[in-house]
Amino acid sequence: MSSPIILYALKGVDPETITGIEEPMAEIVAAPKFAEFVTAKGTLPLYRTGAAIKAAVRAMQNAVTSVINALKSN
Repeated sequence: MSSPIILYALKGVDPETITGIEEPMAEIVAAPKFAEFVTAKGTLPLYRTGAAIKAAVRAMQNAVTSVINALKSN
């Protein structure tokens, strides 16, 4: 299992700049040569937009919060 590589942008960065980063990153990760390279290193090539990652983190946070709240009530 490998660690994710996460690119951060400062809050308030204009959408065109974000798109200018996300589109090439998606292309790179989709390239067969990139997939071959990272797979050989034991990593899966996977790309998600900032919005998709934010939604996934919120979902995990909600799931964990409900478990923590259930444990507190016991």
